[in-house]
Amino acid sequence: MTSDATFALGVLGESDGTNMWRVRGDYINRAMGMIPVVNGEATSLTTGEVGVYSNVLGNANEFKYTTTAGDLRPVLVVPHAITATTLVADTKTILTGETGFVYGPGSKTVALVNCDTGAIAVGSYLKTSSTAGKATSAGATAAAGTPPPVGAFAIATSAKNPGSAGTVSAILLGGTATGVGGKAYSSASPAFSQGYVWDGSQFGLKEMGFHVPQAKVTASNTNSLTDLISQSIAASTMGANGRYRIEFWLDVTNNTGGAVNHTVNVKLGATTIFAVTTNTGSNASPIRYRYQIEVVNNNSESVQEARMIVHNTAALANSQTTGASAGATLFANTASENTATTLTTEVEVQMGTASANMSFVAHGITMIGPIYKA
Repeated sequence: MTSDATFALGVLGESDGTNMWRVRGDYINRAMGMIPVVNGEATSLTTGEVGVYSNVLGNANEFKYTTTAGDLRPVLVVPHAITATTLVADTKTILTGETGFVYGPGSKTVALVNCDTGAIAVGSYLKTSSTAGKATSAGATAAAGTPPPVGAFAIATSAKNPGSAGTVSAILLGGTATGVGGKAYSSASPAFSQGYVWDGSQFGLKEMGFHVPQAKVTASNTNSLTDLISQSIAASTMGANGRYRIEFWLDVTNNTGGAVNHTVNVKLGATTIFAVTTNTGSNASPIRYRYQIEVVNNNSESVQEARMIVHNTAALANSQTTGASAGATLFANTASENTATTLTTEVEVQMGTASANMSFVAHGITMIGPIYKA
């Protein structure tokens, strides 16, 4: 008869000698945001030590010490030792060349972090130190509306006096500011964050992220061009195959008694990629449109493909229960703007006539990107 212990061994994996089953431990480690790395140092790694991703030994997930203060590479922290009976983390120290679990990009948790001889206050942002295996104060304290400074990877929740090295408890941010994980948005931080992007051979620092959604735009009794969004795209942020997307809703109310056109212009640099005119019939309720625009670099920073999908309904009042059938039209075009230089992308709306009975509301205006791709 098979014993319970043997059955458990077959289901959960081989015992690692610490009274836990390695397979189960791996699942739980990953669920906690821990990642497996190869120790690239000549010594064992212990609780609280700080390092970065490297590939000195040819491993993409290799732990190495850094002596760069505020290193912008993905920061790794060796987790606090936990007894094996909790089935949470491997209690072994990571021996040279062996694989073990550490906190890294995506690990938004509390950990013990070894720090250098500088003072650490509660709430201080932490960055890598010039002393190998240590962290140091990033020179700013987390507060309402204060974004993390460049290179920060954690916020201290306990303090340490100056004069000697020590350990503090800290909340990991899941990446470095302007490193993997991006910069946390606040009212004081830029609309676009930076991030490390793999270009096929190495990580490169590129602007990327989600643009802050735009405020609602309304206009009536005008046939002048009205800007919905105008956003600068920094040089070389799209790479040879990157893209960005703009989306918005447009509700057009035409109570003039006759059909009236409206035109949506989409521009990149000096090129008007789309100038799409749509005819809106007279109706007291608004005609609802949804615009989706995507611009993609086509294997070159100077060659773009673009698509715009326009969804529209019949006249439709706001209602929880009453809808209207919708149609969709696809538009396609190209451009030859050099995204290796800084460019501006814009979306404009223009009514065909100025009338007190003609108005529009544009809302849900959002730009997503640019997303870098080598």
